[in-house]
Amino acid sequence: MRSKFKDEHPFEKRKAEAERIRQKYPDRIPVICEKADRTDIPTIDKKKYLVPSDLTVGQFVYVIRKRIKLAPEKAIFIFVDEVLPPTAALMSAIYEEHKDEDNFLYVSYSGENTFGQEGWVELPVDDMDKAFICVSAAKKHWVWVLCDVRSSYQNCVLIVPLVQRPVLHTHSSFLSVSFALLFV
Repeated sequence: MRSKFKDEHPFEKRKAEAERIRQKYPDRIPVICEKADRTDIPTIDKKKYLVPSDLTVGQFVYVIRKRIKLAPEKAIFIFVDEVLPPTAALMSAIYEEHKDEDNFLYVSYSGENTFGQEGWVELPVDDMDKAFICVSAAKKHWVWVLCDVRSSYQNCVLIVPLVQRPVLHTHSSFLSVSFALLFV
C-alpha cells in the first residue's frame, strides 16, 4: 500500500522529523497509521503517533480501535509491510524489523484481511488432543481438523484459512493457531 503521508511530505522532511523525535523521545517509536484502500472501516483522526517502545501490537490495535470508535464485534487488521504482525510482539521489535528508510514505522489498518491470500494451508498435528485445542480456540473462524481414524489419530492435519502467514505458537506443549488480530 502506498502511504498518503509519504506522498504529502518529502523524504528529507520526514527523515528529519523522525530523527528529531527519536532524539527527543528515545523510548518512543514514531508511527504513521493510515487506513488501507477500499475498506469501509472508519478513518482515523490523526496519522502520527508516538508509541511507547514496550507497547505490544495488540495494545496498539486497542488504541486504534478507540480512536476510530470501532464496535467491539467488528474486526480490525493492522499491517506492517503488508504482513499481519503478531499481537504479542513489542512495537519496538516491529519497528527495528520494519522501519522505513525515513525512520518512521508505517502501519495500515483495515476491516478486512486485504493482503491475505485466498485458500487454505495444512499444518501437521502430531497429537489429537492438541488438535482439539486448536479447534476449540478458533472454531468460529472455520478451522477444521482432518484425521485418518484408521491410524489411531497419528496422521492429523489442521486445516486453517490462509492468513498471509499463519503463525504457530507452542505454549506448555499446546499447539495454538494465532489468527493475528481476529480475536482482538
